[in-house]
Amino acid sequence: LEVIARNVNDAKLTEEQRFAKLKDQEIRSGYLMLGISDLDGKLTTSNKEVVDIKDEDFFQKALAGEKVITDPTEDIFGRSTTNLIIIYAIPIKVGSNVQGVLVATTYGNEFSTLVSNIKFGETGYAFMINKNGDIIAHINLSLALSKTNYIMEAEHDESFQELADTLILMKEGNTGTGRYHYLGVDKYCGFAPVKLTGWSIAVTSASSEVLSGLNQLLKNSVIFALIFMLIGIFTIYLITNNITRSLGAMV
Repeated sequence: LEVIARNVNDAKLTEEQRFAKLKDQEIRSGYLMLGISDLDGKLTTSNKEVVDIKDEDFFQKALAGEKVITDPTEDIFGRSTTNLIIIYAIPIKVGSNVQGVLVATTYGNEFSTLVSNIKFGETGYAFMINKNGDIIAHINLSLALSKTNYIMEAEHDESFQELADTLILMKEGNTGTGRYHYLGVDKYCGFAPVKLTGWSIAVTSASSEVLSGLNQLLKNSVIFALIFMLIGIFTIYLITNNITRSLGAMV
């Protein structure tokens, strides 16, 4: 996006040339939408649609000089009514002065697709939460679409308390492992933060599968706990690095 911002901010370009370049980059880079906002928050997309974004948090942060990646969210630009999107916003600068904001969107559901492709044995899967503890990617897409928050659910249903305790550790940016009971199944998980975003990702699996084949002494030992922690953290480390590289490439 920084390269695109420099290209479209060339003072020699006419408005038609600027938006032609914007459309070309939108298609070539696979963005759902690309647009340029002025300092008043009037966003003009590559299709010449105008959207008022002056009150949006991502715009205000980019206007202040930040690079912004939002959580998967509803499409405020009207391109899709059935999919979540991720919004990227970066300042367009001349020297040190912000002259506008470049905004791009991609499908946010792709993160649920990504985590659904992460397998850990027969029962293991991955999920992601944001800094508030909302689920933003899950093998069960409906949990991401509704931004289910089990920390809040636990306030009314104590059966989710163990899961909520783990999610609290995750949203605070910790790396580690947890054990909890979810929908009748005892589970182990490993988790770690996703850089650039404030998100956290976990890989979870039924404890019966994790413990299968181990004798009772090993199941109860500190050694097993350390082994599971190391395997879980290493797996999560590889996944988060992949996600961070993908997000970093966008901005």
